Amino acid sequence: CTRIRSIGAMNIHAFTSSFPEVPWVYLYRDSVEVMQSHLGGRENAVETGSMTPVCARNFGNRRQPPTTLQVIEEKGKHVDDLSKIEYC
Repeated sequence: CTRIRSIGAMNIHAFTSSFPEVPWVYLYRDSVEVMQSHLGGRENAVETGSMTPVCARNFGNRRQPPTTLQVIEEKGKHVDDLSKIEYC
């Protein structure tokens, strides 16, 4: 059993073309539910810097994923102006 994480979903075609006979299931989770599970009610710990949730692992990285930058820019924001909570 193999799973492809969210970032890998953009390349699902490579997986399916490499393993055409393997059955697979795509499981979609609501993004709000995912963020809630990452933060787990610890928003204050995130903002003070005592905790970094998985969704903020690239926060502060100069080389942001192109899709992340696209979403942020579509909202009229700049990545450097976001808090960790907003980034998630």
